[in-house]
Amino acid sequence: MKFFANIQENWRSIVLVTLLTLSLSVIVTFIQPFEFSSTFSLLVIEKNPNLDAFSAAKSAERLSQSLGQVLYTTSFYDKVLNSGYVADNVGFSNDEQKRREQWKRQIDTQVFADVGVLKITVYDADRDNASDLANALAVVLAEDGTEYLGGGNSIELKVVDYPLTSKNPMRPNVPVNLAAGLLLGLGGSIGYFVARDYRARANTPGQGAEARADNTEHTTQANEANVPDKNQFLFESFMSVPKPGQEVEEIKDIPERQKEWAPKEEEYRNFE
Repeated sequence: MKFFANIQENWRSIVLVTLLTLSLSVIVTFIQPFEFSSTFSLLVIEKNPNLDAFSAAKSAERLSQSLGQVLYTTSFYDKVLNSGYVADNVGFSNDEQKRREQWKRQIDTQVFADVGVLKITVYDADRDNASDLANALAVVLAEDGTEYLGGGNSIELKVVDYPLTSKNPMRPNVPVNLAAGLLLGLGGSIGYFVARDYRARANTPGQGAEARADNTEHTTQANEANVPDKNQFLFESFMSVPKPGQEVEEIKDIPERQKEWAPKEEEYRNFE
């Protein structure tokens, strides 16, 4: 109940923070260039006859990972650009450092374990450039990719999914970015106010002491209700014993008193 009461009390601040975070995510999303994607898949086949099926599959997986790293090298970039399948530079910067960063940013690789499949995605603000660059990559990999793996004739590279270019921009992902901004603002603001309220209550003097006192009082009351009082028990027991000189007639109710306190005596022994 305190959780919802805290949210109700600070709902204006929560809404404000959420709107600000959502607005920030919108700004960050839309200031980036929208890019199309073109994706294809390459199968790495290990044909070494000395390997069993499992070893061949693990070898193909390792080769796929190695090839995925080769794509980002300057050597491979030069081979693709000089292949004649794409226009000169395809919009890349003339500065070497910027061109390398742009090349790495435009290519994304994903390796599927145990099957030796390398999925390659090319991004570009121009849809035709993305398509041309993906086709160039596919051709160069299929024809010359084995040069980077050193396996000779025992390795074969085969394009199993030809380049497919998206009809709409795929990066940045607008729905994901907006959802992330909304959840971050809403969850973060609620968490902040709840944590602040918890710390305030924990640091308030007397809160912990009062709680302990209440528990002690409840425990004492429970014990008093269930356990016979020691002093009262001893007093009643003493009054039930005949004193020197007393006649039995004066304490004729002693058996009844003993019967009355017999259960209490057993409880007291258990309590001790």
